[in-house]
Amino acid sequence: HPGCRETDEWVEQNKIFKMLGATARPFYMILVDVRDVASPVVTYVPEHMLETIKLNEYEQFLPKELRRDEDSKPPEVVHPFVYSLFYGQTKNGDYLPTDELMDRYGERR
Repeated sequence: HPGCRETDEWVEQNKIFKMLGATARPFYMILVDVRDVASPVVTYVPEHMLETIKLNEYEQFLPKELRRDEDSKPPEVVHPFVYSLFYGQTKNGDYLPTDELMDRYGERR
């Protein structure tokens, strides 16, 4: 997992330096589904601020049309940047990052 990949200016502006070892910790770019917000939002979050939930626990809060069968992939994220950052989804619902995104973070799938 990469550490914080933002500029020193961004780190200082967002007071990331106040977290112990913050820039060495993994950070994740999060595309917030536009169905949940008024306009497209992208956040950049340190790993320790994220919580993993099982999709079936989350689905109880989704409208019926967004719920899935046990055998189907998770619902797509609706955000205008999805198509510029990912080639699409696998059968399991994993997003396939573009070469540019993989190069930026130094990882290949």
